[in-house]
Amino acid sequence: MLSAVNDLYAEAIKTGQSVSLNSQTSNDSYVNFILIPGGYIKGIITNKEGQPIEGVQIVIKSERIHFEKTGITDASGKYMISGLAGYDHNKNRVNDYIVEMQAAGYPEQSQGQISIGQEVNFICTNGVYNQISGRITNR
Repeated sequence: MLSAVNDLYAEAIKTGQSVSLNSQTSNDSYVNFILIPGGYIKGIITNKEGQPIEGVQIVIKSERIHFEKTGITDASGKYMISGLAGYDHNKNRVNDYIVEMQAAGYPEQSQGQISIGQEVNFICTNGVYNQISGRITNR
């Protein structure tokens, strides 16, 4: 991580598809970084009649890379969360993203084992099949 202090500055230089970040310290030594563009996960949230649901909170997380990012669906029920890493620091593919959705008036849903570039859609339903009922007794 590059932190900014009085004797340190950073300058971003765009070269093709990547960005090189040059930082100069007080002793004029340089450190170069290559920032690789991230991927995305997108999808559509609808009700059981196929109507889009606006304003649904989407949370994408990965335990492997200790990452979490949120987004909101638009008027057409679509979301796209970008800036997601495709690989971890050991160059292993990140395929443990979990996509969670929280729509007002509907039960929360999630899908796991997702990789970047995938489309994750949800259909929100209400009804007795979304409820657990019973009686708790003390024996």
